[in-house]
Amino acid sequence: MAMLPRTAVVVVHGIGEQEPLDTLLSFVGRGADPAAARTDAPAPLRATSVPSAGMIDEGDGVVDAAAGDRRFVLPDRLAGTSFGRIVSVDMRHRIRDLPDVDGAEPRSWSRTTHFYEYYWAYRFRDTAWRHLPSFVMRLVSADRGGLLDGFMKGYGPAPVHAVSARTDRLARAAAIILALVTGVLTAWVAVTATTDGHAGWLAAGIAAAVVVALGAVAVAQLAGVLTTIRTMLLVGLTSAVGYVVGAVFAGQPMVAVALGAAAGVVAVVAIAGIVAWRLPLPVAAALALATVALAVAATNLGDPDAGAMWGALAGAQSFLGAAIPIVTVLVGGFALTGLGDAARYLSSKPDNISEREKIRGGLVDLLTAIAADRDEVSQRFTYDRIVLVGHSLGTVIAADALHAYWNTVAPQMEIPLSRVNLDEGDQDPAVTPFERAVRRVERNAVAGDEAGADDAAIHRARAGLSEALRAPARVDGPVSGEETSEPATASAISTTAARWIVTDLVTLACPLTHAEILVTAGKDALAEATKDRFLATSPPQVQQTAAARASHPLRYRVWTGLAGADTSRLHQSALFAATSWTNMFFTHDLVGGELASRFGAGVEDHPVGERPATLGQFLRAYPHSSYWGTASKATAAGRDEVLARVKSLCFPRDPVLVVFAELADRDTLLAFMEDLAGLHLSDLAPEQEAVELRVLAPMADKVTPGTPRQDWLWLGRPARIAAADLDAVVALAHTHGLQLRRSARAVADESDVEDASE
Repeated sequence: MAMLPRTAVVVVHGIGEQEPLDTLLSFVGRGADPAAARTDAPAPLRATSVPSAGMIDEGDGVVDAAAGDRRFVLPDRLAGTSFGRIVSVDMRHRIRDLPDVDGAEPRSWSRTTHFYEYYWAYRFRDTAWRHLPSFVMRLVSADRGGLLDGFMKGYGPAPVHAVSARTDRLARAAAIILALVTGVLTAWVAVTATTDGHAGWLAAGIAAAVVVALGAVAVAQLAGVLTTIRTMLLVGLTSAVGYVVGAVFAGQPMVAVALGAAAGVVAVVAIAGIVAWRLPLPVAAALALATVALAVAATNLGDPDAGAMWGALAGAQSFLGAAIPIVTVLVGGFALTGLGDAARYLSSKPDNISEREKIRGGLVDLLTAIAADRDEVSQRFTYDRIVLVGHSLGTVIAADALHAYWNTVAPQMEIPLSRVNLDEGDQDPAVTPFERAVRRVERNAVAGDEAGADDAAIHRARAGLSEALRAPARVDGPVSGEETSEPATASAISTTAARWIVTDLVTLACPLTHAEILVTAGKDALAEATKDRFLATSPPQVQQTAAARASHPLRYRVWTGLAGADTSRLHQSALFAATSWTNMFFTHDLVGGELASRFGAGVEDHPVGERPATLGQFLRAYPHSSYWGTASKATAAGRDEVLARVKSLCFPRDPVLVVFAELADRDTLLAFMEDLAGLHLSDLAPEQEAVELRVLAPMADKVTPGTPRQDWLWLGRPARIAAADLDAVVALAHTHGLQLRRSARAVADESDVEDASE
C-alpha cells in the first residue's frame, strides 16, 4: 500500500511499425551505467538492436542513473492485454529534504511514477495504396490563403524566419517555373537517350534536371511547407510528362517537338491548376482542351518515318512499368506503414472511421481505468495525476482522446453557480471555494492573451482548479455557515462525484502545427472549428452570450428544478481550464512546430535547437525520432533539454507535509481548514521550490469497498506553499492539536521505509 498517491504517465507512440513496449522502454530508459548494464543485461538485451532502441544508453530516457535500482517492470493490470507492462519508478532520491518541522514525524514515503504505453500500431493493418491519394490530394489542394508560413515553417504571429508577402509570391512563382523547366530538361534527357545521343550530353542533361529540381524545392521553402510539398509533387509530375514527351517526339521535326512540349507544359499546368491552384472550372476546361489540341497537332505534324514515335512511347511505357514496382518497393514500406497511418487517422473517410474510433476509445478506456483505480488495501485512489505524453501522430491521438475523455467526465462534475459577475470579485458569500477556483480560470479565459498577462498567475489559477478537480473529497461550502453560529460538522466534507486528474498534456513533434492543412481546409476553417469547439483551445473558448460571459464564461447552466438553485458544468471543450499543455519541438523538425497561434496563448511552446527549418536540415540532422533515445551530435543537446522538462513534469520533487486527524477529531480538522483559508500565504511561481501540503481527512471508522477510512481533502487553494510560510501552517496545526508527518529520503528506522518494488 502506497501512502502518497502516484503519478501515471501515459506515452502514446507515433507512426511506424512499432512493437509492444518499444516506446515505453526507450522513453523511460534503464537508469543504469551503460557498461554495467551491457554486462549485467540478459542475452536478448545485449543484442545489437538494444542501443538503438534506447534501452541501455545512459541519459537517453527520463530515468537518471541514480534511479536504476528503483526502476521495476510490472504487469499492466489496466490495459487488458497479456503483453502489457508498466514501468514503476520511485524517485525518492530526487525529493528535496524537508527541514526539521516541530512535532512532525519523518517518514520515507515513495514518490512513485508509473509509466504506461498506449499501443495502437496493430490498428490500420489493411492500409493500401487506395488510402493515400485522397490524403495527398487534401494536402495539395488545401486553402493556402492567410498562410504566410515564411521560411519553411516559421509561421505564426511572430515568425522566426518570416518573409514578406512579396517574397512569398515571388518564391511560389519561381518554384513553379523551375518545376516546369525540370520537365523540359527531362524531355531533353529522354530525347538524348532514345536517339543514341552523346553520353556526355545525356549526363549533362540529367545533372541539369537534378540541379533545377533541387533549386525548385529550395526556392519553394521560402514560401513554406505547403508550397514545398506542392513543388515536390509538381517536379515529379513535370519529370514524368517531360520524359514521355521527349521519348515520343524524339527525332521529329522541330515544329512537332515544340507543339509536343507545349502540350506537356499545358497538361501539367492544367493538372496542377485543378488540384492545387483552385483554377475556375472554365479555365481548367480550356487548358484541358488546349492540351488535347496541341497533342493532336504535334502528332499530325510529326513524320511517322522519322524517329520512332510510337515505338518510343511503348518504350516509355515499358520504362514506367519497370520503374513503378521498384519505386513501390523503395518507398512503399514507409508510405503504407508510416504515412498510411497518418493518412487514415487524419481522414474521415468511412473505411477509416471504425479503426480511428477504436484507437481513440482505447485510450479513453485506459485513462478512465487509471483515474478509477483504487488501492485494494486502503481503498484510496491509486493515482492523483496523469501526464499524457504523445509523439508525432500520437500527439493528435492523445489530444483527440483527451477531448473525448473530458466529455465523459465533465458532465459529472457539478460546480455551484452563484450568478455573481466576474468583475464583482469572489467575496460574495454565495461564491463557494470550489466555484472561486473556477472563476479565477474564467477571468484568464475572458482576458485571453492581452498584453501584460501574468503568466505565473495564470498557471497558479489553472493549478488551483486542477487540484480542486482531482480531490477525492472537499469542503464544498463554508466550513462554518455565515447564517448560523452552529459549528462545522462532519457533513461539511463531501466525496466528489467525478475527478479529472489529467494535469498535463505533453506533445513532442506535434503535427497539429499544420492543423489548417491536416485537420481542416484552411485558416478560416480552423478558426471556425475552434469557435465551434470541435477542437479544444488553451485557454478554452468562452461562452458567446453576454450574460454567460459575465458570470460563468466557461460553464453552462444546469436546471435543478428548484427555484434559484441552478448549478453548472464546465463546457465540452474546457479541458484546458485545468490541464496544462506543453509543446516541444526541434526547430528543424518539419513535422512538429509551435501551436500557440492555433490553439491559444495558454499552450506553452518550447522550441529546442537552433537549426533553420529547412528540408536539408531535416534530412541531414533528422530530429523527428530524437526526442528521447539515442541521438546524433546535432540533436543530443535538444534531446537532453526535452527530457529535463519531461522529467520535471513526471516526477514530483517537492517534500510533503501531511496534516491528519482521526474521526473523533474531524470537526477540529475542519476548523483548521477554515483558519488555513484565512492565512495570507505567498504566491509561488511554478519553478520555485515549495512544500506540498496535504490534509488527510477521516472519512469512516472502517474500510469498505469504494470507501476509504481516510482520504485526501482539497485545501481550497494550491497545495504548494513557500518554505517561509511553513512555520505558520505548522503552528496553526499545533494550535488545533492535529498530527503532522513529513517526508524524508532517509529515516532512523529503515524497517519502516515504504517499499516501491510492489
